[in-house]
Amino acid sequence: MGRLRQSVSRWPYRQIPLPEFARAAAGMGLAGVDLLGPEDWDPVREAGLVCSMGYPTARSDFIATGFNDRANHRMLLRELEDTLPSRRATASRM
Repeated sequence: MGRLRQSVSRWPYRQIPLPEFARAAAGMGLAGVDLLGPEDWDPVREAGLVCSMGYPTARSDFIATGFNDRANHRMLLRELEDTLPSRRATASRM
């Protein structure tokens, strides 16, 4: 495999069941699937991939409520602090 590690976004292929999609992505040599919530990280990991860019919680307003506005920082940091330790524990088992 070369130096570049490619990933794919989930949303254009959301009609394909995630386990099947992850296996197909791994079969193509992709390294990860982007834009997933925590509930989708394990099926991707089971296919040998990573969630290279994910959401810490299920919300539909990530673009409108982002780190670009300081008023959102406390909420966003809390979401990350609640989610990342549990994912780190899972990732260390890979």
